[in-house]
Amino acid sequence: MPDSYDRISTPAVLLERTVIDANIRKMQSLADRNRVSLRAHVKTHKIPELAKWQLRAGAVGIAVATVGEAEIMARAGIKDIQIANIVGGDQKLQRVARLSAKCRLSMAVDSLVHMKMITAIIGSKARNIELLAEINTGLNRTVSTIMINWNDSSSPHQR
Repeated sequence: MPDSYDRISTPAVLLERTVIDANIRKMQSLADRNRVSLRAHVKTHKIPELAKWQLRAGAVGIAVATVGEAEIMARAGIKDIQIANIVGGDQKLQRVARLSAKCRLSMAVDSLVHMKMITAIIGSKARNIELLAEINTGLNRTVSTIMINWNDSSSPHQR
């Protein structure tokens, strides 16, 4: 640490390790007590080293907001990444396919149209991608609702 804060070239990120460690331990302890897996969302810090601290404390993986964030985390050696936002478009899905060769990847889908787009663009190029159905639970934060009728072999279907 420098002798004085005015000697720090800005912009700079200053971290208080003891505070961060306490927060990470507190979250992991809460997850452990409730017997749930913790997937740390790194959208606030976006720092691979901090993500690794969270993983060493017991998180099962990380969640990111964008394909670019996922690429950065994978380059840093993180092996279980969830892209929390919907990914669409040829270029981004091609990047997802390449990324899937480096890590276990999961991402949300919000409709059958989206699923078909992913299949058409990525096809057999993807290796370790898990698709998660985004379901509208009443807060209306998703484009559509995927309905699954467990008694109908043609399901899932879109409403």
